[in-house]
Amino acid sequence: MDRREAMTGSLLGALALSTPAVAQTTAVPESANRRGLTAVITIDGQTYTYAQTGGKDLGNYHGPGFTETCIEATPPVGAPAGLVVRFHQDVAPGTHFDVRFRMGAVDPVGDPTGVATTVLATSQSLAGATIQIFMDGVAQAGYFGPNPVAASSFSVPNMFWYQRFRWQNAPRPVLYTSAQLIAARLIPPMGTSDAPGTAVVPGLASTVYAPLGMAGLITYEDATGEAGERGVVTEWQAYYICVEGKDPNALPMMLNTAEASGTIPWAYVDKNTGAPFNLAQYPKVNTSAGPILPSYHSTFQKTGGIAGGIDISDSHFPSLSPVPFMYTGDSYFLENAQFEGFMVFFISTYPTSVLGFPMVNWDQDRCIAWGVRSLLYAGTCTAVAEKNGALPSWLLPSSAFKGLSQNIATWCNRYVNQTTSMGTVFHAGSEVAFIPHFEVSYLTCTVCFLVWMGYTEWAEFANYKLGWHVGLSDGMHGWPASQGGPYYISIGPNSFGQGSSTPDDPAYPAFANWGLAWTKYNTDGNISNANFAAVNAAPNSTASVNIATNGDYLIENRGALAMGAVTGNASVSTALALQNTMVNAYINYVTGKPYMSWRYSFSPAAAGV
Repeated sequence: MDRREAMTGSLLGALALSTPAVAQTTAVPESANRRGLTAVITIDGQTYTYAQTGGKDLGNYHGPGFTETCIEATPPVGAPAGLVVRFHQDVAPGTHFDVRFRMGAVDPVGDPTGVATTVLATSQSLAGATIQIFMDGVAQAGYFGPNPVAASSFSVPNMFWYQRFRWQNAPRPVLYTSAQLIAARLIPPMGTSDAPGTAVVPGLASTVYAPLGMAGLITYEDATGEAGERGVVTEWQAYYICVEGKDPNALPMMLNTAEASGTIPWAYVDKNTGAPFNLAQYPKVNTSAGPILPSYHSTFQKTGGIAGGIDISDSHFPSLSPVPFMYTGDSYFLENAQFEGFMVFFISTYPTSVLGFPMVNWDQDRCIAWGVRSLLYAGTCTAVAEKNGALPSWLLPSSAFKGLSQNIATWCNRYVNQTTSMGTVFHAGSEVAFIPHFEVSYLTCTVCFLVWMGYTEWAEFANYKLGWHVGLSDGMHGWPASQGGPYYISIGPNSFGQGSSTPDDPAYPAFANWGLAWTKYNTDGNISNANFAAVNAAPNSTASVNIATNGDYLIENRGALAMGAVTGNASVSTALALQNTMVNAYINYVTGKPYMSWRYSFSPAAAGV
């Protein structure tokens, strides 16, 4: 048993006293699963009834304290092409049930090492359709995410391929506390006891979810800048981790944004298995070149009623589903986590074609960060679910995720043994010469979290990347400790960004020390001569922190050091202490208080360090 398996097993063992045991010995007879659920869709004057009775039994999902059936309805004659309706219902009478709507699937054919695909049918517009849910002929009131909806019919905007949404009779309850999940190393250790600064409380109104809505998420993910969904976890998830029930809005915000995962067109389902499309089975598949998945992700059409469409970006890829799944055991979130887990690879064509195994874009540290985070967090969620019983056919097993991490970690570890100052001083990876500091922070936070969760193949690379943050932050290597939040740094004479897949690449020489990089920061025009002189007069003093540094990049840098401490790396202690004082001294011009965001409130204290 590896460390990941031990941890997921210990979670369920530790929580057994507060969570009812799950019956796993026998499958629930199909006849016991049926209670007369129907979904009635009216469009263009025609009515189509999708019924639980007579549908295909896809098998039971065993959650923490419940067993959930899944019936896929037989499409009525003339129904909207490509629309799939599934009924999910707990075995225990009077408990949870939901109805899930999805558009499209993928039909793999040909070479088992690749895939060619055919679109099953032309998507028919659902614009103007009304839907009503019935139980035994009685119209049902329910919820979209945490938001109640009346028993009267509801409408949805236009629905395109690989989008989905659900109606449910009630949200699944939260089963575990943040402290329990942190102790089991299944969510990041976050808290305010030792995280400096003051984070702004998110607003509920901007996140309210409706079917095929985005709940405040960015629709054009390639847009630059900070956003609440960009991080190891989202701002709303981190806020709930930190405050839980102390703010009644915290849970709805997390659940709203989780439901919006279905709006993003990444629900690639294998027509033959009914489960998320399996990257491990089809490692060369992608959305932009043969073998190709049909996709609307990069066409800015009006998707789901959202003007401008929905763009998916590997450099700004969100993790919307794993944290809500950990709290609730909800299979809808597990499905979405699996869709999210492979999507970065599906939209990254070149690296996989060069290396021959699934690989994310190496030109940007953040692409590596978000790709491996979503992949391995989906794998961890799946392994946790398997502790309750074998998964049904409509979910992938954890084995689909386990084997993909090692190749990527091995590729990244090639940079650890660089002998030039590119590695020995600056701890650079595939992003060289002109380095975006914030991306290094994203990557370091992520790989440290993976190590903490038990993915030990990332430990060497995590410790290596922490060297960047120590050199930048401890005031002893030539870079002022008060300037922990630079934007881009030239670590050599080349003042431009570049990705290189060659360690110690002679085309990109690096300076001998951090002091030379600090001088280049000035000559590149990133800091004025007057401010450069002012910082140099007190380089490691809090009096200098507000002169030129950026608050977002400062707290991200501090977050990376805090996660280093969480993993047990003793070399970060001086740098972390200094950066904590710098964050407390950096004043947010909007709030007038020291700056922080919830998603970078990583807490060694919460981790027991």
